Amino acid sequence: MKKFLFISFLLIIFYNRLLPNELLKSIGARASGIGGAFTSVADDYSSFFWNPAGLVNINRINISIFFDSIFTGKQNIYGINYSHPLFNDMTLSATYFKNLNNDSYFIKDFFYFSFASFLYEDKKTSFGINLKLLNFSMSNYEFSGFTTAFDVGFIFFPDFFDKKMRFSLAAFDLDAKIKWSNGIFEKIPVNYKAGLCYLFDESFLIASDFIITNFDDEYKIFKFGFSLGIEKYFLNNTLGNIGFRTGLSFMENYNFAFGFSYERKEFAFNYVFIPGINNLGQTHKLDFTYFIGDEIRKLYKKEIIPEIKELDITSLTESLKNMDFEISNRYLSPNNDGVLDSIEIFLKNYPKKIANINWKINIRNKNDVIVKEMSGIETIQPKILWDGKDQYGRNIKDGDYTITYSLYVGDKLIWEKNKIINIDTTPPMFILKIYPKIFAPVKNSKFKKLQINVDFKDKDIYNWNINILNDKNNIIRKISGEGIIDKIYWDGDDALGNLITDGNYKIKMTVTDFAGNIFEQVENITIDTYITNFNMLPDKRIFNIGKEKLNLVSNKKDLNKIKKFDVIIYDYEKNPLKIIKNLNPLESIVSWNGTDEKNQFVKKGNIYIIKLLIEQINGIEIEKEYLIQSKPPDFEGVGIQLILAAIDFDIKSFDIPVDEYSYLNQAAEAVNKYAKNYFLILKGYAVDFENPEKNLELSINRVLAVYNYFITIKKLNPENIYLAAYGDGNIIEGVNKDVILKAGKRVEVELLTK
Repeated sequence: MKKFLFISFLLIIFYNRLLPNELLKSIGARASGIGGAFTSVADDYSSFFWNPAGLVNINRINISIFFDSIFTGKQNIYGINYSHPLFNDMTLSATYFKNLNNDSYFIKDFFYFSFASFLYEDKKTSFGINLKLLNFSMSNYEFSGFTTAFDVGFIFFPDFFDKKMRFSLAAFDLDAKIKWSNGIFEKIPVNYKAGLCYLFDESFLIASDFIITNFDDEYKIFKFGFSLGIEKYFLNNTLGNIGFRTGLSFMENYNFAFGFSYERKEFAFNYVFIPGINNLGQTHKLDFTYFIGDEIRKLYKKEIIPEIKELDITSLTESLKNMDFEISNRYLSPNNDGVLDSIEIFLKNYPKKIANINWKINIRNKNDVIVKEMSGIETIQPKILWDGKDQYGRNIKDGDYTITYSLYVGDKLIWEKNKIINIDTTPPMFILKIYPKIFAPVKNSKFKKLQINVDFKDKDIYNWNINILNDKNNIIRKISGEGIIDKIYWDGDDALGNLITDGNYKIKMTVTDFAGNIFEQVENITIDTYITNFNMLPDKRIFNIGKEKLNLVSNKKDLNKIKKFDVIIYDYEKNPLKIIKNLNPLESIVSWNGTDEKNQFVKKGNIYIIKLLIEQINGIEIEKEYLIQSKPPDFEGVGIQLILAAIDFDIKSFDIPVDEYSYLNQAAEAVNKYAKNYFLILKGYAVDFENPEKNLELSINRVLAVYNYFITIKKLNPENIYLAAYGDGNIIEGVNKDVILKAGKRVEVELLTK
């Protein structure tokens, strides 16, 4: 498991290293040669990588292969692309490439399926989209990750500057989460780009891109970068076209690029060189494109509308070509609440009066049935108010409706426009759920943040507001946003960032849709940071395994505040021996008979730790520990019984003094040379503190210090060594306090032989 987690961590870091080195690991030698400032240029096969909307600029079927050597061969990329223009305004593209790390086991496979099209007949806006399949693996491990992702892009071809300017917008890795084979999910950061390109002529351009990378939606972690590039071709129909380019990119590091191209009608070859940074080595990129067949794109020709012969109608139609109508809001909510109860339908660029003209406004439902009609003669109304009622003065049903504004001369239609409006009188229903209802915003709480879950039944959400109110209905914190959300977190602070006090509070959420309808829900919560005094105390600190039980006895305090508790018994090295989980706080006594999880008795004459894990109803978790001992065995047939050494310690210390090691060494040598079938009992004492609990703990630590020296340095058999710590004698029953006071701050090494 640890190996998988480690590998997963490395893979995630490895993937994220793509971001600051985008130029080095990008596709397309020509695009890289102008520093990656290609979002608006985007006119060859590599448009799928930089802005899929640029694929519409390809006018011939082509196949491209590419190869990159990154960081002096430490990493290689190779792949193939097929691009196919369709009709007069669309392009399909498919790409596969592989990324190999030659000094590691990381492998990445990328599949791109791309589509691009002009959005309108005037070809001033193109749109493109990628569906990506991404696979990550390690060649020597059964470990991998997979995700799908989307890229979208737009390129705008405006008329100004003699159509030499282009603008672009693109977003990459939308809705992408890597699912690793060990079950971990990792979100891929989203990249946003805005680009600008100016073409001086068909052979010379300059371009720039601005880049934003969103690493975390919740905490708004962004990184910014930019690219600048310039390209110049020398055109020759006989010898072919030769191009040179250079560029600069920045995201955490600066990268410079220099490249050239050679193109003929049948093929294009591109190369770029990127100098090394931070001693990582140089990068070289090559690609080759072979063109198949003739150009598919045809010059766009507008449909010619047959001329209307009547001169007056022709002139009239021409005078109305710039006229349009708008509605004051796309949404209407005629429920008499004062919000969007009516809309205005108003004209733009209209003549005030036209002789012999009729105007008409029809409002149709989704079944194309007219529910409302308004009309007039000659005088055109600049503004018309509609209250959402039908011909008979009744409120119409919720739904989408089409408003058609028409002008007629006689029965001849000379102008008409349509708009869509949505009638919505239904409040934006949602379900509000809070977890936990009792919340403790403190460090040792199981729940660090309060989770506010929202289940929207409607999707047309304009904005939402959450007010957190105290028991006096005063607002102590506001949280707001726009659009649909599924959860919000609150860490228990007020508007000034201070933790609020204990008490009862309300979470009030108000949601408004685009039509101005409002719906709200209220949930009650309790802030409770009280730490209970509940405890389970051992009835003895040393017990005889096999003959006695150790009982943990409840002090019965704050039982109504406790959800459950666990008891875990460890040896002194913190290895768990026995776990008793999900105990009811109403249990007065919890007993341990000295057995482990295998129902075998643990060693006599040893130190153990009793840990209580207490979970309160408010989510606060409390840990308590007690040191206990098992009584050394009763030895029968003892031959020799004597004190081999008495090690004196400094006050309040369990470090063995330097001048005491000789006594320990002598004791160990005596055991190894002369004693057979021996046992050692290490007896610890401490009268250093006024607190008996501290003295007991200190005596245990002194015994363990001697024990560890014997088994690690002197290599004595740990099975023959037993431990007994008495502290100052006030906690351990059945001991002679006079002996303890005489022993003081020492550990006695007692030898017993058969």
